[in-house]
Order: sequence, then C-alpha cells, then structure tokens
Amino acid sequence: MNTMTKGLVTLLLFYCVTLTSQAKLLEFVLTNQELSVDRDSERYDNYLNKLNNQLGQPQSSHTLAVIQLNKHNQIVKLEQLTSPLMLRGEAFNPQTGHIESVVNQPLATGNLYLKIDEQAAINKILIFSPKISGETGLTWQFATERNVALADIGIKEKTEESVFKLVDNGPSSNRVDLVFVAEGYTKNEIARFKEDLAPVVNGFFEEHPLSLYKNYFNVWGVESISNQSGAGYSYPKDTRFKSYFNCYNIDRLLCVDISEVQKYVSQRLSSHSRDIIVVVVNTDKYGGSGGAVATMSLHSSAVELALHEVGHTFGLLADEYDYGSCRVAPASEANVTNNRSGSKWSHWFDAANNVNVFEGAKYCRYGMYRPTNNSLMRTLGLPFYAVNSEQLIRRIYNFTTPLSSQAPNTKNINLSTRQQQGFSAALLQPTTNTVAAKWLLNGKPISSATDFTFMGNQYQPGKYQLTVEAQDNTKHVIIDSKNNLKDSFTWTINLTTGSNQCSTPSDPTHLSAQVLDKQSFQLSWLAPSYAQQYIVQRLVEGYWQDEVSTTATVVEIANLPTESEQVVRVVGLNGCDETGQASEPLEVSLNI
Repeated sequence: MNTMTKGLVTLLLFYCVTLTSQAKLLEFVLTNQELSVDRDSERYDNYLNKLNNQLGQPQSSHTLAVIQLNKHNQIVKLEQLTSPLMLRGEAFNPQTGHIESVVNQPLATGNLYLKIDEQAAINKILIFSPKISGETGLTWQFATERNVALADIGIKEKTEESVFKLVDNGPSSNRVDLVFVAEGYTKNEIARFKEDLAPVVNGFFEEHPLSLYKNYFNVWGVESISNQSGAGYSYPKDTRFKSYFNCYNIDRLLCVDISEVQKYVSQRLSSHSRDIIVVVVNTDKYGGSGGAVATMSLHSSAVELALHEVGHTFGLLADEYDYGSCRVAPASEANVTNNRSGSKWSHWFDAANNVNVFEGAKYCRYGMYRPTNNSLMRTLGLPFYAVNSEQLIRRIYNFTTPLSSQAPNTKNINLSTRQQQGFSAALLQPTTNTVAAKWLLNGKPISSATDFTFMGNQYQPGKYQLTVEAQDNTKHVIIDSKNNLKDSFTWTINLTTGSNQCSTPSDPTHLSAQVLDKQSFQLSWLAPSYAQQYIVQRLVEGYWQDEVSTTATVVEIANLPTESEQVVRVVGLNGCDETGQASEPLEVSLNI
C-alpha cells in the first residue's frame, strides 16, 4: 500500500476484501500528519453532536471515531476504534513487575480496516480524532473524510488451514473474538503453535474479570510460516512479520510490522472475528508491546504483560504508574483523574475496601490520581481490581449483548383468541449466572422465566406489546450509564376474535430435556401457533406411545427404566381436537 503526501492531502489507494455477499472490508492508509491538524469542522457539527451523544467523550487518546454515511449523508454506522497510528511501548521487569521504561510512539502511517455493508451503499467515511481540552480532558474533533467507491477488486478472504478455533463459545456477532497470531515459527516449528497457546489462553482467562466472562469470548489461532525462527534484536530477522526486540532502543520492547499483521489477519478472519489481535513470537526472551496489535513472547511472565496491554487497547484503561512524560489534565479513562476527590470512582468507596484516591498516575507523580494503591495497570502480577474490572465488563458488553436470541424472531404476531403463541429468550450467561430475564406485557411485569406462552383465550381482542428484557445484575458493575449490560426485544401481538374454524397446529419446536434422576426428566418446548393442548409421546419398541396429555409446555416424565435411553416427541392439538405435525424427536439419556 503506497501513499503520497502533498501538503495536507493524502492520496489513497484502497482495496476491498470480500467477507460475505453483502459485506466488504475496506482498508485504507491514514497519516499522523492529517490527523494532527486543527481543521474547520463547523459543517460537521451535526455529526459531532450525534457522535458525542452516542459514544460520549473519547475513552482514550489512542482511539478514533468513524462514521459511515450513505449517499444521502445519513449515518449508517458509528464506531470507536483503536488508532493504528500509535505504538505503545512499555518495558516491565519480569521479576518485580514494575515499569522500567515507556514510550508512546506515534507512527507516520497506519492501516485502518472498516467493515462496509454493500446494501447500505456507503458513500463517505468521516473520521474524528481525540483532541486535548484543558477543561474536559479529551474531546472529539473532525480529522478527515474519505469518499468511498466500492469495487470488487483486490484479494479475496482466504479460508485456509492456517486458521483454527481454539475456543468456540458461539457466533462472533455476539462474542469478543481474541486472535493469537504466530510469528517466528518455521515450517518445522509451526505444529507446536497450538500447544504453545494453551498456557497463554489459560493465563488470560484465569484473570478476573475475564474468568467470569470467558463464555463471552471466542479464541482463534492464526498460523504463519517464517524462514527464520524467533525474533531479531535491533533489526528484524527473516520472519513473517519482521519482529525484533530493542525497538526504539528499549531492550524488552518487541515490535512487529503492524500493518502487515492486520492485513494478514483481515484476509483470514471477518471483522466480527478479530476484536483483539495479539502476536505470539516464538522466543523465550521476555517482552511485548501494545497498540492496535499487541505482541508477546513465550516467556512465562509475558501473559501478564499482554493482559496489561489488552487493558489499554480493549479496556481503554490508562497506565496507573507515575513514570514517563507527565501532563496533568482531565482524563477520559475510567481509572485515572486529576480530581483529588476521586468522584469518578466514588461509587466503589464503600463497595471495595481497597478503593480510594492515590496520587501518582498516568506518568505523573503529582496531580494525577488512581483508584487503588496498586493494580495490573500499574504493576504486573496484580489483579485489575474493582474499578478496572468494572470498565472491562462494560467494554465486553460493547461487543456483546446478554440477550443472545429470541423466538420467534419476527416482531409482529397475529393471533386469534382461540390460539396461543410461545415465546422464548436465550441468555448469554457469565459463570456467575447473573443475567436475568424479565417479561412485560404492555409495560407490566408478568414473568421472570426464559419463556412465556401467550394464551389468546385469556385476553380481550386488541393490540399487545410483549417485551423480554435481559440484564446482567453482576455486583462487579455498579454504574452502567449507557445500559450496555441490558438488552430487550419487543413483539406486537394483534389479537382478534377467534372464528369457529380451527387451524391445524404447527409442530412444537425447541424441545429440551433436563434429567432429574436416573428414572425421570423434565421436558419443555416452545408453544406453536394454533395449539391448545399437547400429547407427549415416547418411543417404545419401535412404536410411538402416548405418555402425557397437557395444556402446559413443561412436563415431567417419570418412572422410566433406570439409566435408560429415551426418545420423545410432542404433538399439538387445536380447539377442534385436530392434531398437527409432530415435533422432531428428542433423545434423552438417563445414564447419569
């Protein structure tokens, strides 16, 4: 990718990578020069106001805000991304965990990747960068714009054996995807990469609060082959991503070609599947770095360094140590402030016994404050603690929602008073199971289960609003001002007077069984349309035998042969005693 700069104008060559039939990945080059110039942005004030309303102030000086516009200049997508124009270099002592040297190095150019929806006909990209304000800390300012002309050119997304999924917890659209990329592995060494990742992944998800929310993460491995093993020193070896120590004359600072890593990963994983990228370098020497792409070595203490860097790039947390280039000013990060009262985290004063106001943070010995005496954002080997954990959980919910799915997925439901309709919600749960469902009918709470059956004969004809809310009630988040930990879905039910004519019931769906003991289990299903009652059938010696007749959608099947294998199905009946099609059979093993 080549760029030519004349004055303040950057000429841009870009290409698109096909992701799906509707989405493309747009890659283009930004320069630090164009983003550092104050511009007259009055004509963008309307977009700036919407940006501030949706995202608030920048959560880090190392982020960018991007707005995608269609041909009518309407906002299609608005997002905050890690800036590709900054390398975060920190060197910690592996024995003490204390910071030894730090450099935040601006990069002259960087590659930015955006997922573009073809059907939305994106016409223009607006980019906003953080600006230091003496009164409020960081504010958004207009930086640059790009006209977009999508064409199906360039390289396609690759589906190679070089990508493997180490942890699969669900669809990437509702998970945080953590990607580990191999560097410095020769053809004879690459088979060891998956084995090398095991302690790394374990180390990540042993750390609180990631340990509680590990179900919210997918983990990928991306292999690459190098001609030489390991990393260089002061200059690269012949490796795939040109890794080397002593970057910027800091012995333990481990750098790679960030743009090349991003390009390589973007060709192999869709934008939904690469939220955090960490390059794992095949060397036991201690080191790493942060930024849009983090790096780490295979040293046993490097996981702590990588967690610290992920605290920056993913959690948008500031450094809490007092070493480096100091500037006392308001801070947008959740864990530092220039306000000696610590009002930013005062809600934790009574809830966590180690939270208070401690002077010395964000490279300043005086005038900047942190919430704990020590934490992982100050010294490696320590926990994140309450304030940082709260921010990390909020960030996890920037990429996920507690309501994984709902059924039916259509918003408008037409029923008669002779019919019923089942509704269900699937919740994404942390290990503490703190996500709860709440059902509301016309705004009034009616249930806290994960399913609800609307019985038409229990209501008067009319229009009803049925809402399911899912909320994480974790004690580790006290303030959730943007309601990131909450989601909902609303159906409109149009209920009409039932006719004398009966409609054939649909087949029951979503059968599930919970084994109670070696002779019984509980069976549940989603109520189909037109069904008034149900017959549960059990397969006995090759024939379906009626087991239970019920109007409920949950029944207990008991007194079965001990530790047997059972097959059951459900048939719906309408008000005229006409049966519908049977559900798909469900196999249940009582061998517990």
